[in-house]
Amino acid sequence: MQKVYGSLDSAASSCVLLYDFFGNSYEGEPTVNLFTQPTGNAGFIIKPADTGRHFYKLDYYNNNFGQGTFFDNATGDYKTTDSIYKYNYVSGQTDSISNRHGFQIKITRGETYSYSTEVYVATGHPRTGIAPVVSLTPNLTGSFATVTGYYDFDKKGTWQTISDKIYVPSVTNNFGGNAIFYEVSVALKTSQHPYYATGSSDGFLIGNVQGRAVNLYKGATYVFLQSNLSNINDEFYLSTTANSGGGSNAYSNGFSYYGNEGFDGYAIFTVPYDSPSVLYYNSRRASSSYFGGKVNILGGYNAGNTGNSGNVGSSGSSGSSGATTTSESYSVCFDPTRGQLTPANLNGGYILYKNMQFEKNKKMFAGVVHPTQFTSSSRSPFGRFIDATGGDNNSNLANAMFDSNAYILFGNRTNTNEGGLVDINLKYNKTKTFSIGSAATQTYDFWFKQTAASFEKAYLFSRSSSVEGDYFVENEGYPQLIFIQDGRVYFRFTSPSSEVLSGFTDQLINVGSLYNVTVTVNTYLAVGLKVNIYVNGKEAAVTILTTLQPPSNLNFTTQRLYSGNVGNIGNLGVGANNTSFYCISSFDANGESKASNPIAAVNDLASKGVNLSWSIVDNAFGYYIYRSASPVFGNYSLLTTVNNKAVLNFLDASLTTQAGFPKPNAKYNYKYSENVSLLVDNAAAKVCFGSYPITSFVPNYFEGYIYKVAIYNTKLTSVQANRNYNSFLYKYISEDPDTIYSYRKQRSVITGNTGTTGSAGSFRKVLE
Repeated sequence: MQKVYGSLDSAASSCVLLYDFFGNSYEGEPTVNLFTQPTGNAGFIIKPADTGRHFYKLDYYNNNFGQGTFFDNATGDYKTTDSIYKYNYVSGQTDSISNRHGFQIKITRGETYSYSTEVYVATGHPRTGIAPVVSLTPNLTGSFATVTGYYDFDKKGTWQTISDKIYVPSVTNNFGGNAIFYEVSVALKTSQHPYYATGSSDGFLIGNVQGRAVNLYKGATYVFLQSNLSNINDEFYLSTTANSGGGSNAYSNGFSYYGNEGFDGYAIFTVPYDSPSVLYYNSRRASSSYFGGKVNILGGYNAGNTGNSGNVGSSGSSGSSGATTTSESYSVCFDPTRGQLTPANLNGGYILYKNMQFEKNKKMFAGVVHPTQFTSSSRSPFGRFIDATGGDNNSNLANAMFDSNAYILFGNRTNTNEGGLVDINLKYNKTKTFSIGSAATQTYDFWFKQTAASFEKAYLFSRSSSVEGDYFVENEGYPQLIFIQDGRVYFRFTSPSSEVLSGFTDQLINVGSLYNVTVTVNTYLAVGLKVNIYVNGKEAAVTILTTLQPPSNLNFTTQRLYSGNVGNIGNLGVGANNTSFYCISSFDANGESKASNPIAAVNDLASKGVNLSWSIVDNAFGYYIYRSASPVFGNYSLLTTVNNKAVLNFLDASLTTQAGFPKPNAKYNYKYSENVSLLVDNAAAKVCFGSYPITSFVPNYFEGYIYKVAIYNTKLTSVQANRNYNSFLYKYISEDPDTIYSYRKQRSVITGNTGTTGSAGSFRKVLE
């Protein structure tokens, strides 16, 4: 690693918070890694040990146990941190039940688990066809429970990536402990499906095989899991014909459905002894047909079997007591030949397993298969980004989203509307406190790329001390907010007296481009100098929101009212020699200004109308006009609403007034002020990046990548902001996240008072 040090700058020592979101984040991804990869040739559990079945851990460099290195066994782009196991097949094995390799794990019922691995079948391997990758065996019964994930023995000499989801329902009393589980999902049919180009364009997958034919045995119980989100419109059912759909020709004997497809749904089928020899599985979606595949019913019908059915019922009763168990121990086995040991399958050849991963999904990923990211050790969903300044203001990733490459992605989270977020103490770590250290001088520095703008506001940063549960109470708790809206950068900071210093830039932010935005604040400075915003190192024009003023120069002229037959119309005007009093206010999205001073308009016999005019208010949305017969305005004084700030006149032809009265003081949702003297730096406030999760559940999350956040307890100068931007060497990282995440990238790291770069705490460039 080459280090290149830049100019010394005292601003570095004022950095009180630095989160660097760059690089792959293996810690706290969508799932929780549940086991640690062994070292050396420790291997997984191999049962029994003396059968001759060999399972070795390979090494990147060394030829351990004569098995060769990574490159000796298969071509590929390897990393030294990869974990690869080699499974040798030898003849003479007769035990097809206990021969398996894997590990023990605790499965919590009602939870979702994801696993992934890459599989390589040697070119000389004799086996053909499709075989499962993973099996789960509950230790309480020893019975075979689940087979999931399949790979193709005919694709020899290539790496195949397998990723799948495992779900064990929490309602255990609906079936016995010996039930066999199948994962069901929906996808567009391919030529693999037995009814491809016939009936519905979509079809069911069992495991990851389209329209797979399943063999079910009379008296046995089977569970078809539909927690995968792709099932959302397609409830699983059994039918007597292949072309059925929408619930037609249903076979319901021994069949029950629980929950909701696409979330927690599952079907249970205890095969009756008098069931047909062939059934089909299909979707209840209206107008669907040929959605699934064939169900072969095996096993004879006789009196003895009927008696066994009674025994199965007893076993079910035992299962009811197990419903109180929250977790159960399982053996997880990576083995494609369990129960299929024959000399033809075992004489010669090998299979490689690369980066096996078995993880518990976080709740927001409960209904989906999400790509796992391999690590060589176990990890926690509460992993966090480390406060790089050494202040221990560490965030957590329990609510973070990740893309398919395990990069942090802010945006829509499955099963919630609050978006993926990274927080310090809002959702977890709630006892942690964070203080900027100054209520007057602050700087917020962001590197981000917005990939979508789905909502009115997209929050980069939110901080507030008013919280209910795990959510902010909107506009309470002296919030500090920075967000993107309509291509503009907005800020909103609150003072101890609840005055709000707020403003925005021009439309500078485009979706799909990388930006460095720096918001600097110094409330000690004069009005107009308190806030500066820099976009990619250049200062941007900032509009500070203030309490609107009413229009100035409210005037009137009288106007004759006639057009065509004028007589009667003239009588509708303001009464002759009648005095009316008028005032006007302006309004915007935040509220209404105070009213202007009233004017008195006197009419003569010839002029029956009053034409009002006024000056424009640039920041207004429009105007309210009030009229009264005296200088005192009542509660029904509102004459009209002008909804365009550019309309600067109105003709009053003695219109009827309505409910509304002029305000002696401005009435606003926010008490804007351009002369705020202090902000609130409450150490108990909660902090969140990428969202402002509020109790009303209105979605306002940022969509895209927030690569880096730095917060300072000083107001950076224009020189410092520009240097900060240029030190990042924008031209080297481009606008492509893949380039940003590449092994050779140059970036700045602003260190705090950690002593790692000397007392100056300078800007530091790191070339990796």
